[in-house]
Parts: sequence; structure tokens; C-alpha cells
Amino acid sequence: MSTKIYPDSGVEDVVAYLLRSDLIDETGRLKETFSISSDKKIEVTQQDICEIQLAKSAIDIGLLPFEMADRIYPVGNSAGIGALQYLKSDEFEKKINKSLEKSQYIELSNLDEFSTGFALNMNFVKSRL
Repeated sequence: MSTKIYPDSGVEDVVAYLLRSDLIDETGRLKETFSISSDKKIEVTQQDICEIQLAKSAIDIGLLPFEMADRIYPVGNSAGIGALQYLKSDEFEKKINKSLEKSQYIELSNLDEFSTGFALNMNFVKSRL
């Protein structure tokens, strides 16, 4: 992973350390949960590595702008939260409907070039550390 992908977040440092220490391989397979803190309250799991790979690949293929890399993070069940806001707030419903009028759905997974590019950019490269 290039250290330029997640500026100042420390994520690239953790991944680089895990790669150098052979705790993950270039495909992102984590050999065991890795504890960052001595009290084991902060851990890196396989799911964390998968999310980092998805973000890395999305940035590498231009799906997410590089300039936004340090401002994008997983938020959990945001769809569920949005659905609740939609149901509870007439104002939120108006905002959503206005956004929908300007939106177009594109199923990227149906595009061969997207799937190929995405898959090719998921691996971590030790030589780039």
C-alpha cells in the first residue's frame, strides 16, 4: 500500500508493519487478530484489512478521489440510519427526494473493466512500502 493513500491516519503504518512482519500477506490474509494496544482494546481484524483493501482499490481506480482519502471512513449501518431518518423526518424526505431527482444508478459490478481493475488493485505491494 502506498503511504500516500491515507495521509496522517496511521492506517498505512499499521498495514506496512503487518506486511513487513509477515502478519499479513500481499493478498491481505491476516494470520491472526493483531492488537495495537497492550490492553488489547484496539485490534486489527481480518474485516479491518478487507475494508482497507476496498478503500485502497477504490482510490487506486479513481472511484474515490485521492483528495478525499483522509476524510472517508466506514460508518457501519448508514443505510439503516438513513432509512430511519427518512421515516421520521419530512424535511429529510424532501432532501432525499431532491437528491434522487439528480441521481443516476450505475451498477459498476456489471462492468468488466471495473471488476477487473478493482480486483487487480486490492493486493498490498511490499515493494511500495
